[in-house]
Amino acid sequence: MVRTRALPIWILHMKLEKKVSETIRRHQMFQNGDTVIVALSGGGDSMALFHFLCTKREEWNLCLRAVHVNHGIRGVEAEEDACFVRSVCARWNVELDEIVLVPPRDHADEAWARAERYAFLEQCAKKHHARVATAHTRSDQAETVLLNLARGSAVKGAAGIPPVRGFFVRPLLEVSREEVLDYLERKELPYRTDSTNLDCNYTRNAIRWEVLPALERARPGAVQALARFAANMEQLSEYLSQQAGKLLCEARLSGAEYDAEIMRAAPPVVCRAALSELIAQREKQEKTALTDQAYDVLRKGGALQIGTNCVLRVSQGRLRLEPPKIRQEEWTLPLEPGTFSLPGNLLLKIEFFPVENVVVLGKDEEKAFNFYADCARILRTAQFRTRRPGDLFSPPGCRCSKPLKKLYSQAKISPVMRAVLPVLAQGSRVLWAADFGFAEGLAITADTKKAVKITLRQMEAQRDEG
Repeated sequence: MVRTRALPIWILHMKLEKKVSETIRRHQMFQNGDTVIVALSGGGDSMALFHFLCTKREEWNLCLRAVHVNHGIRGVEAEEDACFVRSVCARWNVELDEIVLVPPRDHADEAWARAERYAFLEQCAKKHHARVATAHTRSDQAETVLLNLARGSAVKGAAGIPPVRGFFVRPLLEVSREEVLDYLERKELPYRTDSTNLDCNYTRNAIRWEVLPALERARPGAVQALARFAANMEQLSEYLSQQAGKLLCEARLSGAEYDAEIMRAAPPVVCRAALSELIAQREKQEKTALTDQAYDVLRKGGALQIGTNCVLRVSQGRLRLEPPKIRQEEWTLPLEPGTFSLPGNLLLKIEFFPVENVVVLGKDEEKAFNFYADCARILRTAQFRTRRPGDLFSPPGCRCSKPLKKLYSQAKISPVMRAVLPVLAQGSRVLWAADFGFAEGLAITADTKKAVKITLRQMEAQRDEG
């Protein structure tokens, strides 16, 4: 059996820095004068990326920042990671944004942590008009491809982690984990180890520590081959996306209605890509099984539920996307601090703090303050629930009460969303409503001592990118 001789260590060193620089150049990740935020966990990969960009910031004229997310799951170990990251940023004179998350009582899994992390990174990117550099490596790419294929993902999932996606860039994507460890050793860089990354009860860790090593032993170079495969799938995914767009334009009749015959006549792979695109517009997570079901409905007729707010229906030669029949669930929650998962894939976050800690970011500060209230003006018997007939609400700045149903209609909130959106109410008086904030008369004043903030957002399930 022919085996490739290991490269001299000095070539390995040279290749890492050249690879990262070439990856950044080829994918146009940064421009002269850009603000770049490093997602800095304190682990080896992120420390290597952070150090590399620190050494290049003057040459490339970059404004470098860092972000650290404490998911609130690992206790003291996570707090020690945060202290380490603060010291590193102070040493290199890099501004740091950080957040400590409060896990929901029944939803603190890997998907929740990833969604919250990306949400905060995107918030920071918008705030600083920046790109976010994450430290995904070629090894992460191989893990993601295997994980997505095992889940039954189609071409888009097989493409793994894209080098560039919106605000996010991955400069280390063509570098192996071994090359990163070698860089850390040569530069004598300290780093933290997340103990949960060694637990093979987590699927990704099992792939990292058991599946990939076995694959490399059986087929040396497997990780690199998987990375090449992902790059090819990325190109194929882009091509199919273009063809799907053309098909949808040709088949569109009006609004969300399409000619089913034109869709059926297209090559199956393009038709599936078009259906996947329609589903992705309404269901954030890529679900190959859902695309397969939609394809069957297209061929045979019938209907298919897509996410919370949409039904795909095929009849009389037409494919239509329409709202489902509304089913409103009855539930209540007390007004107390915490993060709660609600029907409709929603996350409700309730925070109490001294009024001096109220900080509003963004241009429209007056509107932002609508989502804070004086605790003393709200009875503790108030409860969160879904809307009910007869609910009345006084929007901020309005002295009179109006039917909540009418306000929702004027705000063009869909009937499906109205059925799941929570309100904070005392009897039929609504004290807080999503998209409107707190009612008139509850705002913070000069006499306020304690404030309450309510945040509602939709949990966005994402294609797994680590």
